Amino acid sequence: KISANRKIVSPPFLLQSLCAPSLKAELDRRSGGSALQEISLGELRKTSLLLPPLPEQKKIAAILSTWDRVIEGTEKLLANSQQQKKALMQQLLTGKKRLPGFTGEWQNYTLENILNVRKERSLPSNKIPLFSLTIESGITSKTDRYNREFLVKNKNEKKYKLVYPRDLVYNPANLRWGAINYSRIPYKVVVSPIYEVLYVNNIERFFPALIYQYLMSPFQIEKFSLVIEGTLMERKAVKISPFLATKIRIPCDFSEQKAIAAVLTTADEEITAIKSDLSRLRDEKKALMQQLLTGKRRVKVDKEISDKGL
Repeated sequence: KISANRKIVSPPFLLQSLCAPSLKAELDRRSGGSALQEISLGELRKTSLLLPPLPEQKKIAAILSTWDRVIEGTEKLLANSQQQKKALMQQLLTGKKRLPGFTGEWQNYTLENILNVRKERSLPSNKIPLFSLTIESGITSKTDRYNREFLVKNKNEKKYKLVYPRDLVYNPANLRWGAINYSRIPYKVVVSPIYEVLYVNNIERFFPALIYQYLMSPFQIEKFSLVIEGTLMERKAVKISPFLATKIRIPCDFSEQKAIAAVLTTADEEITAIKSDLSRLRDEKKALMQQLLTGKRRVKVDKEISDKGL
């Protein structure tokens, strides 16, 4: 807990200053890259802050607090949309709720009859960049820090796995936490050899988006967690054989498969749009903090308010 001399600094302004990107960068530099929570209180007390007059501090804090409320509201909207998507998956992918116009049978299929393992390999290049799989963002590009030639300087090293658009990728070690997604990238990429890459073998019988939505659903992730192999925690994984031996129950009617996938894809698009808005708001707030908390941009305070010392 940090207290502030209220005659010198406004506590809300101090809190915003402690969250500023510029301060974090300074603390990271002094600590050699350690996280903020690893900074000692004594070290933090040595940090100098640029303080405008107290009324201006309060106005700056009020402006930034407004952004915080908008960001918090967007975070809640995102959480609600994600929860609604989970509910839709539970209803539509289990047949508990049927879409209007569909009454056909559902059938059990083993994944090995739906999916093939992609065995192609390649080294990263400008045309086939190195990507990664994250639980939060799916298949996403590596940062510049990792996507460098030194990763593959030895041409005799094991090549990376090739991923085509719409291929399914999962991480055997982290599947039980949801590390599975399909590539929305419109070109080929490569991923680490630790991942498994698969594709639907008959797209006229099985609609890929429906299959992938099913395999990414929370209830199916829970089922995958039951076939983990390995004794040590760090080596526990869902290997490809038990993965492909898994059975799923889906509509026989291809049109119903497409209809269900369309509803869930629309929900995904809504979630993606909200995530984009949230990322933009956070970036805009950071930029505003950089301007207001460093004095690069000043705010005007009404003389009447200033005289009152608010």
